Amino acid sequence: MAIGTYLQQEVGSPNLRMSTKRFTNADILAMDGQYVELVPAPGPNRVLRFVGAFLSAVWNGFFSSVPAGGKLEIQYTDPVHTPAGGVLMNDAAATPALDDITRFFGNVSGVRFATIRAQQGIGSGGVLSGKTILPPVGQVDNTSLVVLASLGGMTGGNASNFMIISTLYIVEPYPRLVF
Repeated sequence: MAIGTYLQQEVGSPNLRMSTKRFTNADILAMDGQYVELVPAPGPNRVLRFVGAFLSAVWNGFFSSVPAGGKLEIQYTDPVHTPAGGVLMNDAAATPALDDITRFFGNVSGVRFATIRAQQGIGSGGVLSGKTILPPVGQVDNTSLVVLASLGGMTGGNASNFMIISTLYIVEPYPRLVF
């Protein structure tokens, strides 16, 4: 789905790159339940390694109906949409309760910032392995990064509102072993 506009650039080294995508108020409201591309697929035999994302926004009019279970999650576009990053979310069951989405989209006009870091891999027994998750083997190369927005019918805002998601990533060759 073509929501938002983006710019890609190298950051500090040829390996670390940043893709910045801007969303208007209408884009934000249209994101609900959609997988919106943040970084296009790098091409055959290449893989994107997600490093992190920075969100910034200017609200000149606040949103209403911010969902209790809302979230923004960075994912890879493999068939099972493998998580790539942590989640900016509301979760009343967490201890302490999370209200990231309410605070980010909030009910007050102003400037907002948030960070989504690379998610650590889960090993056997749910123990963190210390490795960033990549899509399953066979689904790794030529896979884009997307944001999944679950905003539960959020409404309102202002025509001059905008949000920017800057995604840091590394493009690496995908090793193919031939025997």
